[in-house]
Amino acid sequence: MTVNKIFGAIIIVGVLACPAWAQPASFGISFTGTGIQVSGAPPGHDVLVFSISRETGRYVTTVVRRDKTLSALPGNKTVTWDIGRPIPLRSVWCAIDLQTGEFDVKAPWQGDGELDDKTEPQRLAETPSFPRDGADLTAIAHERADVFVLLVTPGRGAWILRSDDGGSKDEDARSGKVVVLLSKLSPFTANGAPPPRKLSPNDTVILIDPVYLKFWSGRVGREVQP
Repeated sequence: MTVNKIFGAIIIVGVLACPAWAQPASFGISFTGTGIQVSGAPPGHDVLVFSISRETGRYVTTVVRRDKTLSALPGNKTVTWDIGRPIPLRSVWCAIDLQTGEFDVKAPWQGDGELDDKTEPQRLAETPSFPRDGADLTAIAHERADVFVLLVTPGRGAWILRSDDGGSKDEDARSGKVVVLLSKLSPFTANGAPPPRKLSPNDTVILIDPVYLKFWSGRVGREVQP
């Protein structure tokens, strides 16, 4: 498990509700008290689980990243990851089958109402764009100040990058727009394959804003047209 923490001086108060965004219905995430379960992965397939949460202490709110690869074993209908503490309510969780690219995204809201600080997990209103180099989709462009970009090419690998407006990985000089080259992404594992230069059919792309817990998800050939 990888846990990266970035501290800020924000106190979050609120109650979460329980929405879910799933693709497809047979592959999905569910939550237990301290764990996440993923169903629908065939035996022998690896499932990458990735989450971003906002966790409030006495004086500060912490952005916490978690990720782990789970293996579907013969005879088991689900794979489970117990994180050793209650699942944070203010969080977004993704599960991706690394062999097929099928995925699910869920937020563990419990209750009704909205958060006063507008950090309730929900799908981004704006859709990212995918700049081309000739006929190839070689970049991801968004308009958020801070976003984790996750890319999975089925059967080849998974890559990630945290992109911020005006940061070292932003290829666009204008304020308010971020352009990330796929070639700048980093493998999830130290010995992982180098990132692709372009998107391929059935690639899975997920974006998560760690400040407001907004997200976007899609696949090439479905939400992303090559």
